[in-house]
Amino acid sequence: MRPTLRSSTGEEQRGQPDQASPRAAGSVALAIVAITLVWTLGAYSLSLVSPDVRLVASGGLACLIVSLPTLRRDFRWVSPWTMILLATFVGCGLRTAAVVSRGLVDPMINRLYLRGHDLEVVDRYSWLYLSGLAVLSIAYALLASRPGRRRSRSDGSRYEFGPYAWVGIAILASVGAAGLYFYVQATAGPNSDFLSAKRSIYMRDSNYQGSHGLLRTINSFSGAAFYLAIALVASKRSSSSGEGVTRWLILLVLFINATALDFYSSTRAQIAYTMLGAAVLYSIIRGSLPRRVFLLVGAAGAGLMAWLTILRQASQGASVAISPSTMAKALTDGLILNRNFTEIFKSVNIMDAVPRLIPFSNGSTITNYLLAFVPRSVWSDKPIIDPGVAIGVRVYGTDGTSIPPGLIAESYWAFGIGGVFLGSVLAAYGLAWIESKYLRDSSLDLGRATIYSYVWFPIGGVALGGAIGNSLMAGAISLTTIWFALRWCGHWRSADEND
Repeated sequence: MRPTLRSSTGEEQRGQPDQASPRAAGSVALAIVAITLVWTLGAYSLSLVSPDVRLVASGGLACLIVSLPTLRRDFRWVSPWTMILLATFVGCGLRTAAVVSRGLVDPMINRLYLRGHDLEVVDRYSWLYLSGLAVLSIAYALLASRPGRRRSRSDGSRYEFGPYAWVGIAILASVGAAGLYFYVQATAGPNSDFLSAKRSIYMRDSNYQGSHGLLRTINSFSGAAFYLAIALVASKRSSSSGEGVTRWLILLVLFINATALDFYSSTRAQIAYTMLGAAVLYSIIRGSLPRRVFLLVGAAGAGLMAWLTILRQASQGASVAISPSTMAKALTDGLILNRNFTEIFKSVNIMDAVPRLIPFSNGSTITNYLLAFVPRSVWSDKPIIDPGVAIGVRVYGTDGTSIPPGLIAESYWAFGIGGVFLGSVLAAYGLAWIESKYLRDSSLDLGRATIYSYVWFPIGGVALGGAIGNSLMAGAISLTTIWFALRWCGHWRSADEND
């Protein structure tokens, strides 16, 4: 039976989170695997002439490995694994190609990715990174395909928005805006020269001011309001073109409100996650994403990424003239030439530093996040929770800019080689569980679709390239926030009430 999504009006909308036919989806998967296979073999062949090209081959192999689970007949392109694909293709595939094309002798490239060393460190540890990706991919493909995970977990309940849902959304957006206001006041105010560069970072020989997690949590209600508005708009057809335009304008205002703190702090990746999750939610409810909306979201995302990169460069004293070439360069720098997402370079550098520069954590980088809920205003001597600060200071020699380790490197930091395989299996189990709970139901209601898109869809890419503990904590906070928002603006009707 083909799954259906029930709207708040009780109507069944035919379709599934991804509407492409199995044959079309399978063709896309085969094309991706074929391209990455040719890419990898071609790069390895060229590395016989130019040794540096083996980096491109390793990046291609990483992309090939994570592409294999898409060959499953029941793979869905809105699954959490899609974010694994995106993170790996950008962080490993495009990044290694860009680094080699710029030249490893380039001082900025060498400092950013090789820390002044040659390829010896990459050669020594890249096999372990790729093995971790392979275990993650194989375990996910096997666990997600188990027959027991295909049973419906739905209890038959259906979410319905209340008659004053828009009022509730406006209140949630206002609460989020208040969180933004107090966050701006806590970080020197809007007139600071460091607009779009506020990171609340740790500086050597100074007091750590914290990341203002409570204010960020309050501000997250603006994101919840935006997602609820997406669900409400997508579930009901507009009665006129004027009403449709009004709804899209409201969504634009709510999007600006939801991402204002990310603009202010220049957390570019979070803006991208918000846009991707919203697109996924719309496509789940409507059955597909209109091509014009897809192109608009893509163009807007690229433009925002480039603009934020230019703002960050300007805040650091650089003089940047706006032109098509500078925008293109800024987009490349913001998306590819950085340490975001998962990547071979960052992972092998961390592995090389353990335990020589940083001792084995024995899992403390993950469990320390249990202390994150204690405000620094209550515990002034609370240790720095973010493991990326230690990576930045001890491995890369920064003044405290956080460089998150990523799933594979942090697992190695915790328990060595065994930790890499253990962490990969546990992560695969978690992703398979999410897919079974939210994407295997015979009936997916608006509430569960909103929770999935807001909390669980991006978590794969976030965990693979970020910090494990932070990903889990952020997921718990997001789940609590969106659950409260859904309860505030509507309710679930049980199967008996529906009958």
